[in-house]
Amino acid sequence: PDIVCLQEVPDIADAKLISSKFSDYPFIIPVAGIKAIGPSSMMYVASKCEIVAHSIQFTPFVKGTEVTGRAVSSEKGFLSFDLK
Repeated sequence: PDIVCLQEVPDIADAKLISSKFSDYPFIIPVAGIKAIGPSSMMYVASKCEIVAHSIQFTPFVKGTEVTGRAVSSEKGFLSFDLK
């Protein structure tokens, strides 16, 4: 595939390890929706096509409306970006 999108990549150390295995994918969004404290969105994207940096946008869901349980503290939402 030209793009690999993964869920549940918990931190930047894991993203770096995954990136080291995807040498054919030079364009990376390692961890989207980063929070200062607590879990990020845990989304990871690797692409063979260039990702337009200024187009990367993470849109979080409104808190309390999308998930329950342990996932409430994580940054859930959707990620969009453009490719060249």
